[in-house]
Order: sequence, then structure tokens, then C-alpha cells
Amino acid sequence: AGLSLLLPLAAFAFLAAVKNPRLKVGLTSCVLCLFLASCGGGGSSGSAAPRVTPPGTYQITVNASASGVSHPIKLTLKVQ
Repeated sequence: AGLSLLLPLAAFAFLAAVKNPRLKVGLTSCVLCLFLASCGGGGSSGSAAPRVTPPGTYQITVNASASGVSHPIKLTLKVQ
């Protein structure tokens, strides 16, 4: 994390030291383009295993409630 903060600060410190306004604008544009191009390079190294429900019959209870009254409903789920 330290290096990722140090590089942009060093680049902007260098740009602040440049006296020529045209050169400063050109260098600032290059630095900003490099920073934007380097964003979003991360990602996962592998894929997650798919989550699969094993075949079988499952009992599920769903609770419905309204106005302080609750009513459980038992359902059967069949996975093939």
C-alpha cells in the first residue's frame, strides 16, 4: 500500500517542479493517462466451484406474516 501511494505523490511532486507551462501540461496528461490505464488490472486467479444442490426431496417452511399474525406454510422441494 505504501508504494502505491508513493508513486503518484512522486510524479506530482516532479510535475510541480517543472517550470515550463507547456511541458507541465504535457507531462500531466501523460501521467494521468498512465494512472488511468493502470486501473482495474486486478481480478481473481481462479473460478469458484459452482454451488449445486444434491438431488433429493427437501422440506421447506415459509413463514408469512402481516398485521402481527404469522402463518407457517410447509412446502416440498424436489431437486432432480
